[in-house]
Amino acid sequence: ASIARLERGLPATRLRLAPAMVGFGRALLDAGRAAEARPVLERGLELSLQQFGETDWRTAEARLALGMCRQALGDAMPAAELIRASRRALQPYRTAQPGLTRQADSAAAALAR
Repeated sequence: ASIARLERGLPATRLRLAPAMVGFGRALLDAGRAAEARPVLERGLELSLQQFGETDWRTAEARLALGMCRQALGDAMPAAELIRASRRALQPYRTAQPGLTRQADSAAAALAR
């Protein structure tokens, strides 16, 4: 409910809303609040897909964050799908987004453990 209120209140800044939601979701996840992060990250991914498209690095980042969240919640199959899809999408951005691609590589490697 509060996410919807935020979106209605910021129509002029809607383009920045997806990255902001992903950042907020990641902060919740880093604080050990994965259950709270999940709906924020799901909406962040939805907005990223709408605003940036399937192949943009920002969408891959949103997908990675949601995958890591699902992993923290014990949802192994959805987590693996999200993380692997993010890693594939980030391949063309290895030079431009090295930190993000390393994070995706690490998350994918953790799936094998």
